Amino acid sequence: MSPLEVHLQLMKRQRELYNLEAGTSAFFDEYQSIKKENRSLLDSLENLQHKGAEDWFILGALYSVCLTIDKDCDHSIQCYREAAELGHTPAMVRLATRLQRKNTDRANEDALDWLLHAAERGYPGAMTWLGYTYREGIGITIDYLKAAEWYKKATEHGEHSQYVSLGRLYCGYLDDYKE
Repeated sequence: MSPLEVHLQLMKRQRELYNLEAGTSAFFDEYQSIKKENRSLLDSLENLQHKGAEDWFILGALYSVCLTIDKDCDHSIQCYREAAELGHTPAMVRLATRLQRKNTDRANEDALDWLLHAAERGYPGAMTWLGYTYREGIGITIDYLKAAEWYKKATEHGEHSQYVSLGRLYCGYLDDYKE
């Protein structure tokens, strides 16, 4: 199995932990097994001499969303940046979301640049996040029209769930807007 397949399998098992009753031996045994396998995956990726974009992406995920690995936002950002610089489009979006959490002018500018770069590559997740960024004013001035534009682009690229975001914008903030 590839490292990505291993990671996805472990993340699925991690989500399924919530179906087990906490405090039981089944929960504890599965948690320890996942923890051991995550650590093994992390160690094997960290020790690679030449990491590819996918390897860096998985490392970023392990350091940011893995239940059994200590969270390390700065290391996660570093890993996602390596993957993004190698052209990994989902890493560009993950990097941007992590940078936005820092909420500094420089980090927000960087985040917007990465989101725009991923959107230019046709990635609907970036378009969705740009819509959210403009709607909420994350590091920028709130702009509901730009938010609507990005949500619409996301729907045009197959992200049909963003019709809901568009509808909410039109009903809540753009009542008078006519296309």
